Amino acid sequence: MDTFLGWIIFSLAIGSISVNRNIDFAGAFFLSLFLSPFIGLIFKLVSKSDDQVKFETELLSNAKKQTQGFLKASD
Repeated sequence: MDTFLGWIIFSLAIGSISVNRNIDFAGAFFLSLFLSPFIGLIFKLVSKSDDQVKFETELLSNAKKQTQGFLKASD
């Protein structure tokens, strides 16, 4: 019984620290609950943060604009 309760508590903890990540609370919680809290923690650490995803999107957008500008200038 203690192991089951600890499993659920650790799964909730993993879910709660995954809020600002690419994987949300429910995803991290159920992944931790069904597989293992340790595996849920690994997925949480590997997933990108929302800020990182936003930065990469803006970076890609700027690179596309620069490429289009270069192609128009070379015509």
